[in-house]
Amino acid sequence: MATITLAVPDDIREKMKEFPEMNWSGLVRKTMKKKSSSYLATTSY
Repeated sequence: MATITLAVPDDIREKMKEFPEMNWSGLVRKTMKKKSSSYLATTSY
């Protein structure tokens, strides 16, 4: 699996800290997969 690094604004990072039990990497991975699948389904090359 590839690794990417994202920059997150400080205010969002502070909100994320309020939920330490949240698997943020998993959430982002799942969202990216869903969005990319949706995008590819509606885009023709």
